[in-house]
Parts: sequence; structure tokens; C-alpha cells
Amino acid sequence: MRFVHIADTHIGYSAYTAMDPETGRNQREVDIENAFRQAVDRILEIRPDFVIHAGDLFHTVRPSNRAIGFAMEEIARITDAGIPFIVIAGNHSAPRMRETGSVFRIISKVPGVRAFYRERYETLEIGDTMLHLLPHVHGGERFKEQAGLMRPSDRHRYNIAVLHSGVEGLKAFKYSTGEANEDLIGMGELHEGFDYIAFGHYHEFTKLGERAYYSGATERLSFNDVGQSKGFIVVDVCPLKVEFQSLNIRPMMDLPPIDAKGKRAPEIMEDIVDRTEQIVDGAIVRLRINRIERAQYLSLDSRRIKGLFSGALHFEMQVSQGESTSPDIETISLSSMEQDFADFLNKASVEGLDKKRLISMGREYLARAAEGGQK
Repeated sequence: MRFVHIADTHIGYSAYTAMDPETGRNQREVDIENAFRQAVDRILEIRPDFVIHAGDLFHTVRPSNRAIGFAMEEIARITDAGIPFIVIAGNHSAPRMRETGSVFRIISKVPGVRAFYRERYETLEIGDTMLHLLPHVHGGERFKEQAGLMRPSDRHRYNIAVLHSGVEGLKAFKYSTGEANEDLIGMGELHEGFDYIAFGHYHEFTKLGERAYYSGATERLSFNDVGQSKGFIVVDVCPLKVEFQSLNIRPMMDLPPIDAKGKRAPEIMEDIVDRTEQIVDGAIVRLRINRIERAQYLSLDSRRIKGLFSGALHFEMQVSQGESTSPDIETISLSSMEQDFADFLNKASVEGLDKKRLISMGREYLARAAEGGQK
């Protein structure tokens, strides 16, 4: 028996101000769609018995009509091939207010799709396999209570558990304080006897145990993802064989940081020029300059720096007065006010917020302000 384990596709995610030249839409939103489409193409080649999506199919509780339509069309390509598609709700797509409703009521209308989003443990039988599904649950104690109900079935040959949560003890969640409704569980709290445990939520492909894995995300969503391959897992259960399938996605580069201590502005500029030799056209790029004084920063040729990185889809330069950028150290970002405004809105997690319209309005107001300042 073979199936695909995929998660954290975050359809509808957008970032930065770069636009796709063909569609005029946010380039990162298009990148996210391209990654998912590529995954579907690969799944149709593999032809598994079924597909498990372990949460965060969408990036927000209320995805746009465009995002919903795209997801339904791509998922229908899978189910039209006779491959069932099973999806659970993750923390990004689980509304806090019940009256908000769930987008999965729409997704489940696609024939061959089974969506689980009601904040409780449920099971689904597929042939001689029992799936044990636990979507995101608001409230950590209730989540663990529901997880404790998950028990392998003696009547089925295979038992597969599916959860969307952080795992206690994993470095990424060691100091977690509850990011975006995050659920956490210890591996020891899950009943033994499952043939495979499919996790969603952590964006890096990770082996948690002999039969437990994070598939990771299908695209890079932050600089924490630099250097990570993105894709999904193909699982053969008996004997267990786990194969990670990487996708071809946009490069993301976090350049070696520059230590500005004791250097003059021209020397710092030389270091910056040296870093440009590593740039890949169309990449998302970050450069950090540490231990820089304000006078040094103000002496840098910002126009030239922007020109040096003009081949990047997005470039941001972070400077700090300490060893590295962190919340307790002053950080200055070399980006336009328009970029800062767009980035702020894209990171905002507010239900019902029309981010595209607000970004468009912001550009218009900033353009008017610029024109007024030039008169």
C-alpha cells in the first residue's frame, strides 16, 4: 500500500511587492500555486492509493475566491484520476469563531475529497486501512485529550495517524509560546502501534521516529527555510519505505553576514559588492550587517546597494548594532515605505482583511505623498 503525505501548502500566501509579469498578481502567491501544481503533477505520475494532506492547505481562514478555485481545480485533477484526497484543517485555516464557517465545507464538495475540520478526532476507512485524523483544535488541553483517544484498530491491516501540531522536544518548538493557535504534543502521548504518523505544521522535512514524519512545506515562506528542500513524502507501508520528493522552487538566500565593527563605509561597501557574486537571478535575498554604528549606516550608498541587488525578486538588508539581528537590538531595514507597508499587511493575521485592496490603496497614497513632496 502506497500513499502520499503532503502538508503546509499555504495556498493564498502572498509577500513582498513583486508582481508576476504574466498575470499581474503577487509573485509569491503565484510561486505557491506553482509549487502545488508541480506536486499534483508528480502525484499523478506516482499514482498512490490515496493522498493525505496534514493541514494548512490554505494560508488563511478566509482564502480568496481565486485561492479556493485554484485548490479545487488542482485537487480535482487528483480525484478525477481515482485517487482519494484526505485533508485535515491546520492552525492557519481553523477559524476561532464558529460563525466564521470553514472553507473545508466547500472543498469537501469535490468528489473524492474527505475533509476533517470539526476540532475532534475522527476515523476514515479506506480498504484495509484505517486513518485516524485529528485536525487543529483550539485549546491545548482539549487537543491532547482528543489525541489520547487515537487508538489503532485491530480490525484493519494498517493504521495511519494524521495530526497538525508541534512536537514537544523538537528544537523548533522548544521555546514555543503558542504561535498562531499552535497545538503541541509529546511523541510519548501518542498510542503505539500506528504504522505511520503523518504530521503537518513544521515546514522542514523531519523524521520524528521510526514511523513518524513531518513532510514539510511545499515552498519557502521565511528565511528560516533557507537551505531546506521543499516537497512531500511518498510512503510504502509494508515494508516501510519513506521517500522525500523535492520540488523545484524559487531560490531563497541568506547571505553571509558582514561585521562592520571598525570598518569605514567604503570597506563595508566592498564587502557588500563581494556578496553579490553569490546572487541567483530571481532569488529572495537577505543581507545582514552586524555591529554597525548609525553614522556608518548613513554613509552607505543605498541607491547603489539597491542597484547591486536589482536582479533579486526581493532584497532586504538588515543592520544591527549587535552581533546579530534580534528583537532586542535596533534593526533598520533597507526597503521602501511601500515595501514595509506591504510586508506588514501580508504578515497580519486578521480574518476578513482585504490585504490586496489595502496594499493598492497604500501605494496610491504614498505616490500622492511623494508627488506632493517633489513640488
